[in-house]
Amino acid sequence: MPDMEDNIQRNRIETDSAKSGRKIFWIRGIFLAVTLSWMIVIFSFSAQPADDSGATSQGVGAFLAELFVPGYGDWSTQRQEAFVEKMNQRAAELGMADTHFCNATGLPAEGHVTSAYDIALMSRELIRNHPDIRQYTTIWMDSLRDGASSLVNTNRLIRFYEGATGLKTGSTDSALYCLSGTAERDGMELIAVIMKAPTSTQRFNDATALLNYGFSTYTLETVGPETALPPVPVSLGTQATVQPVLGEDTHLLLEKAKAGDLQQTVSLAEAVEAPVVLGSQLGTLTVTSGEEVVAELPILAGEEIPRITFVQMLVRMLQTAFLAD
Repeated sequence: MPDMEDNIQRNRIETDSAKSGRKIFWIRGIFLAVTLSWMIVIFSFSAQPADDSGATSQGVGAFLAELFVPGYGDWSTQRQEAFVEKMNQRAAELGMADTHFCNATGLPAEGHVTSAYDIALMSRELIRNHPDIRQYTTIWMDSLRDGASSLVNTNRLIRFYEGATGLKTGSTDSALYCLSGTAERDGMELIAVIMKAPTSTQRFNDATALLNYGFSTYTLETVGPETALPPVPVSLGTQATVQPVLGEDTHLLLEKAKAGDLQQTVSLAEAVEAPVVLGSQLGTLTVTSGEEVVAELPILAGEEIPRITFVQMLVRMLQTAFLAD
């Protein structure tokens, strides 16, 4: 695998220590928002209700026309600023700490910045929670006007990389050639973000190298208890036991070298006292590879067990006494 540092150059920028005291690492050559504006549009429409800005009070098509077509509609400065504010709000919600949008067009502007990591976060949000986007990002060619003209996807991965699912290309004079490339094999989907590639071909070569490295080195393993989990006794509860279950996140991203020798150990509480809250932790599933602990997954209460009341306790005692007789 080529040294990706030769292809992806990083600069370190110190922020004002009075504001954060931390250093931000970002890719030189800003990945302008024009390359992913449509993603932010989807996020904004899906996450925000209609309000006075008018950003969601009209049809999506008309809104996008106002956004990107000069002279279309009444796209006032105030509405532009309102929409950009929504973009930045959504970026913050996604944890995109190194991103700040200054406009919705993606044209160069002072302070209009993002990072490869943030683009990966945005891409992950899109493919995870808006999977229907693949219906469009996986199209290689399509025709218009009854075949009079055609469109070809600018993302060459769709045509030439096995399992490619998207996602977005982009280029400007300052950012050069950028790509958020996604691909899925055997249930594992990876994201490769390339920024400031000197040529269009180079960005696809770099993304291919990153994806190949990921698929050749890592695997997605599903883990779970090898036998049924026994009930955990409950004291002072409306029932005597609570059934433990493994949490929903049972997929582990592991190096293939470690995935071949996985061992699992279950640790459960000997007993718990009511009330037992649904989803409260009752134990741990520890996954090891050799001597290394690769994951510790919580084992949770699969049901709620209220605490027994005085009346219920009295009834239970009477029932026990009659049965004893």
